[in-house]
Amino acid sequence: MKEAKREGLTYGLRHIAFNPAQAMTDTELSEFADRLCEELGANKAYRALILHQKDSKRHGHLILPEWQHDHVLSSRFSYMRLEKVARLEEIRLGHP
Repeated sequence: MKEAKREGLTYGLRHIAFNPAQAMTDTELSEFADRLCEELGANKAYRALILHQKDSKRHGHLILPEWQHDHVLSSRFSYMRLEKVARLEEIRLGHP
């Protein structure tokens, strides 16, 4: 948060929640979070990933710092880019 403030950013953290329609293992959810990081240009070493169960379904929350030590996370077309990663993951896992 201090780095974001120093860089004049409005937000210090980005939160991405994902709630798959079909069951995924913790490993699959973690690998999906890795692909989200790759798409956004985020360093995986600085991520916080929270996996938990709610209403008998496993899902995750990915928290990323907006400031990545040498650049700000890209937010261009972020909705479409996150949807692209989600659809590719569904294909990879054979989900409808």
